[in-house]
Amino acid sequence: MTRVSISEARRRLPELVRQVKQDRGSVVQITVRDEVVAELPAALPEPEPGAAARTLLALMDKLPKHRGRRRNISGHVKEYRHLVPSCLPRPQRHASPQAYPLVTEASAARVALWTT
Repeated sequence: MTRVSISEARRRLPELVRQVKQDRGSVVQITVRDEVVAELPAALPEPEPGAAARTLLALMDKLPKHRGRRRNISGHVKEYRHLVPSCLPRPQRHASPQAYPLVTEASAARVALWTT
């Protein structure tokens, strides 16, 4: 670990970058009035393409398998209908302009098209 003042780091920046690039374990600390304010570590190597997908697949293989019979949740929508809050307004099939007092003429024309 190398400690360098900020003024010296400005002068020697290309040399410090080469040093960090050659020795991946080295870290250059930049100081202001003997207080470390920044570090210049080596960049991490790029992961190979597909490494994340392979890791996730390996984790999935380690998970416990599903036990018992699988349930088709989307096939039983009516059973779970009570989970929808009743305070939400239900969509109306035929909306009339009289139901909405602040309807503009353009939107009233669109509503008239819906109802026909």
